[in-house]
Amino acid sequence: MKRIFAVAALVTAFGVAPAIASEANTDQVSIEKQMRELKKKAGAGEISSKEYNKRLAELREAAKTQQTAETPKK
Repeated sequence: MKRIFAVAALVTAFGVAPAIASEANTDQVSIEKQMRELKKKAGAGEISSKEYNKRLAELREAAKTQQTAETPKK
């Protein structure tokens, strides 16, 4: 019985790990995309520099948080 649970745990672990890694990459790409869009809006004059700086700080904080979450613990 223990062997069945061990095998099931291994199968689950190998199946879930790539999904988690893929999700992390998707989040990082999303943040980078939002930063590019923000720069375009600022360059086109659609938002003020004050609003640009505020949103940029929020995106950088989100990127830092995401990067910290991805760091493997030893």
